[in-house]
Amino acid sequence: MNFTRLTYCPHNYKAKIVEFDGGTGARENIESHGLNIGDEVLFKSRENGRGKIIVEHHNKEIRLGHELASKILLECDDYTTTLDYVQVGDVVEVTKMAA
Repeated sequence: MNFTRLTYCPHNYKAKIVEFDGGTGARENIESHGLNIGDEVLFKSRENGRGKIIVEHHNKEIRLGHELASKILLECDDYTTTLDYVQVGDVVEVTKMAA
């Protein structure tokens, strides 16, 4: 099973939350938005590049700060990203490099 951070998702990407990568405060903040492990969310958009992340959950739009959204890990099967989105501590597999 592969994981990705919510902040790495492309537009209109649907995935299941599998873990919160943060302390108790971050977990409580995420849960206060109505998001829990096991929930499926739809990544809708990102404001101004690295601004707020907008997801849809149970037909409701939720806006999360970029830092908080980066603590939400999603299960993914076929998603790839570029190294500019990878954070220190992330485990990645490089599958292609351009010259």
